[in-house]
Formats: sequence, C-alpha cells, structure tokens
Amino acid sequence: MLRLGLLGLGRAARQAMRALSAIDGIELSAVADVRQEALNEFAGRGISCFLNAAELVASPNVDIVWIATPSNLHCEHVLAAAAAGKHVICEKPMAISRSECQQMDAAAKAANTRLLMVSKIFDPPILAMRAIIDTGELGSIKNINMSVYTDWLARPRIAQELDPAQGGGVVFRQAPHMVDIARYLAGSPVSKIFGHVQAGEIHAPTPGLFNALLAFSNGASASLSFNGSGVFDSAELTWNIGETGRERMNAIQRSPRVVSAEEKANAVAEDVAQEQLNLPFYGLTMVACSTGFMRQSRNGIIIYGPGDRREISIIPRERCVGELLEMRDAINKNLPVFPDAEWGSKTMEICLQIAQSRTSF
Repeated sequence: MLRLGLLGLGRAARQAMRALSAIDGIELSAVADVRQEALNEFAGRGISCFLNAAELVASPNVDIVWIATPSNLHCEHVLAAAAAGKHVICEKPMAISRSECQQMDAAAKAANTRLLMVSKIFDPPILAMRAIIDTGELGSIKNINMSVYTDWLARPRIAQELDPAQGGGVVFRQAPHMVDIARYLAGSPVSKIFGHVQAGEIHAPTPGLFNALLAFSNGASASLSFNGSGVFDSAELTWNIGETGRERMNAIQRSPRVVSAEEKANAVAEDVAQEQLNLPFYGLTMVACSTGFMRQSRNGIIIYGPGDRREISIIPRERCVGELLEMRDAINKNLPVFPDAEWGSKTMEICLQIAQSRTSF
C-alpha cells in the first residue's frame, strides 16, 4: 500500500481526499498545514499531522507528497520532497518562473523520484477526445476552441492569489489548465504564441481576463479565452456543472474581497456538495478536425462526422483519480509518469509568454 501525504489542506487537497476513496492501492497517511484548526479533524484517525512541510516530507510514513500549497511555495516544497526521496504530485502552476521549473525537474531526476503534474488532461471527456483524434476517423486536427467564464475574481481570495509576482491572477492559476488541454489534444509542439491579458477591473487590479492563440508545429491552432469577472458563468451552458463534475449553485452571487487564509478556508465552495457526480466541464471545449468535429455533451462527447452524428457515453469519475492512478501504477510498475516535470515546464513557459504580452493594469 502506497502512503500519501497531503501538503496543504485547501480545496485541492479536499478533492484529492475524495478521490482516494474511489481507488485502491493508496491511502492517506499524513497531512500538513500551517492552520492547527485544519489539522484538528484528522486527530484520532491514525493520520500523522504536521504544522510544517519539512516534517511531512521527512516522515517515514509517506511515499508520495501531494503539494497543494500556494504557488510561490511549489518549488521549495518539491525540492524538499525530492531531497527526502519522495515522489510528488504537484498542483498547478508548476512554479512561478522558468528557473524554478528547471530546479524542480533537475531535483526529481537527481533523486530518481517521479514528479507528476496535476492536469485536466485526466478529465474523462478530454481523454475520450484524444482517443478519437488518435483513430484518425475525423482526419487531422485543425483547431481547438476553449471558452471559460467563471467567478474566479469574485470569490474570497487571499492577497497572494491576486499577485502575479507570487503566482496569482488567472494566467498563472487558470491558463495551465487550458494550455495543457490544448497541447494534449493537438499532440504537437507549440510553435507560436500570442496572448492578450487584461485586468479584472470589476473586482481587483490583477490579471482577470486573457485570450491566447497557440499555433502548433503540425498546423493545428488553439484559441483560449478565460474571463474570471463573474458577470457570466459558462456553467449556465453546461447544465450548471463545473470543473469538479458537480452542480454549481449560485456561483456568481458573491461579495468579492481579500480575506485571510482562515476566512477563505471557511468560505462556501464554488460548487455546493452535490451527491450526483457528472462529467466535469471546464467551460466549453470544441475540437475541429479536417473531416469532423467534437464537443462535450452532458453524458460524454458528440462526434460530427461526414454525414454522421453520434454520442459516446463516458463514465464519470472523481477529480484527481487520474493523477492518483497514474502515480500508483508508475511506482508499482517502475514506469515514468505523464504529464511529468518536462511537460509542466513547457506549459509554464507558454503561460509566462502569455503573461508577458499583457496590457498594463
């Protein structure tokens, strides 16, 4: 049985815990957070609790560390985990600079440990779209169009989440998702990048909206659009289902404000905990190929071929299951992981180029 340590007990870690109950071969053995109140619920459950990262990564009861700490701490915590010989699953963004990404990659390789990036390429609809592309039945891929409208800026935020210097704003926090999906579906290196970033003027003078156009070496392109202002939520177009696969209730009816870490931890989640699990929708993803088209439906994906339209049903699964299975199988079968540090570094480089083309705030 592999033992998982959660570093940071925010929303991402909660999703990882939910996913653990859906798989075999990995158990939660340790948690760490700077907030004692976050640790209290684990008391008496046979789970080691720590108030700092150093103690968790040094624990002999941890094989894998899931890093869900603030963006500006990812590099420090990955380096510490690698030095302790731990495998790592790291939340996005990988880091906040090219140099940090390179250090993380080098540390994992030197320690012969695996560094896996959390990614939306594990979403079942994205995996299904890629499988269809690989069959060639719709010809070559031509364009990927992604549009996401959320209330990202309207939610309670701690100050560093809004500061690009600390990995805040929507380019660092959301663009990695979109870039990962586009790169995975295109199946080709990015050759050209154009980005345009604007401040989320309604709520805060921080990056809140961006558009990007990616050109790939195989001739495909991707247009990515994200708006976190909260005026409109694209979940309205996806049966009120958001990125966790659960219904989003009153998602944009919020009072935007900068809060403490404690206040944020107690804030209402963007999706009220519904029992029914659906396929996740990270906005709208549409894929055009030379002889066909694909889009996500409520129950799977719809394929438009020459004179043909059909729907493929997909079984939902908890978010984070894909990453846990990938790491479990890689360790047990002595295989590399994907997406790895090299992939994460490239995604981060693309996001940085998008960020550098921003307008003034």
